[in-house]
Amino acid sequence: MFTLLKNSATQEYIPFKAVDSSNRPAGKTGVTITLLISKDGGNWNAATGSVYEPTTANGAYWYSPSQADKNCDFAMVRYSGSGIDSDYFAFQTKDPQTATLDSIAAQVTTVDGIVDTVAADTATLKGYTDTLEAGQVNILSAIDDIGIGGIGGSGTVIVNHNYGGTDNLKIIDENSSPLDDAEILFYLASDYNAGHTSSGYVKGQSLSTVLGEFEWNCYLDPATYYMIVNKDGYEQVTPKEVIVT
Repeated sequence: MFTLLKNSATQEYIPFKAVDSSNRPAGKTGVTITLLISKDGGNWNAATGSVYEPTTANGAYWYSPSQADKNCDFAMVRYSGSGIDSDYFAFQTKDPQTATLDSIAAQVTTVDGIVDTVAADTATLKGYTDTLEAGQVNILSAIDDIGIGGIGGSGTVIVNHNYGGTDNLKIIDENSSPLDDAEILFYLASDYNAGHTSSGYVKGQSLSTVLGEFEWNCYLDPATYYMIVNKDGYEQVTPKEVIVT
């Protein structure tokens, strides 16, 4: 059943088909349609709405009820015309304010559904984040424990930014500001002085954090080392001597 706005001047349309009585079920075009309307179980009266036949509609017509036609709760409309089968259709009406509220309620329900979906996706992403963070903690823990297969070194002494005193080896730039994401390399002083600076001579390696601290510990044997700091845009003037005991 069609639902229209009650007692409203808003133009609305109901489609119907005029069946050719001599060539059923084909539609008949060019018919002058007569409309009768019974509102809320009342008597038949002439409808005051209009009928429109679209171009090449093959017997399809539009009925646009007038405001008076829609001044009811329920209506039955009988249409007839020369050479067609008379037939009926019905419509109900809804108060415009109620219709607006229903529309708003439907939109709110849709928004609620979107919010719930976003909340669920957010919870899922948080789960992924928690998993990744836990994995990062495990990885960093492994780095501290074993130096990722020797990257941190294979010696017996833990060396980090606090070796020799609090922040003694903290990575800072020429302005004494923490240097983030810098490569930290330890070479034996004897190797470095001999020009042996290829990766095979690195005894311990780490990265700096945003605070200039070691991302993970280095493990070095007792000896004298040079700590080399590498980062694009930064040039270390003098290698720092580190004596590990």
